[in-house]
Amino acid sequence: MNWEAIGAIGEILGAVVVVATLFYLSNQLRQNANALQRNNEYAHNESIHHAQRFHHDVFAVLASDSELSSIHRRCLAGEDLTPDEAHRFAWFVNSYLVFVEFAWRQQGLELGFVEENEESIIQLTGPHIRKLLGTNAGSEWWRSTGPELFFGDFVEKIDRVIAENADVAV
Repeated sequence: MNWEAIGAIGEILGAVVVVATLFYLSNQLRQNANALQRNNEYAHNESIHHAQRFHHDVFAVLASDSELSSIHRRCLAGEDLTPDEAHRFAWFVNSYLVFVEFAWRQQGLELGFVEENEESIIQLTGPHIRKLLGTNAGSEWWRSTGPELFFGDFVEKIDRVIAENADVAV
């Protein structure tokens, strides 16, 4: 065997090694992409679960606290509340709006429900927000304290929801 033949065999072996390496890397990239996709799906589902759990926890208080449930019912019916009852109702409203802001921001990051966007969260929760903030205790709390507790862009959304309520009432 001469050196030219040995060199040709070496080049062929080198080409085979390069092709095998490319197949191996391609397989590794595909496995990595699949693992990342599964991880993203898991994180997305965890995000949705967390939002649903948060929503449940907000309303579980009404189900488990008969006094707060009575305050909530009476306030929505337009009945007068004592200052302490109005305060409890206002902090329930705060809890609900914390949930809405959380869900709204998750949708903005595309971490929530796939078919929804952040604006649809406001549309979905808007009627309930209008109901809560349309009460004497809710509107007083929002005017005096609410905007201080939330970020400006969310406050603007809530103010828009309130304004839509005013348009409907006219």
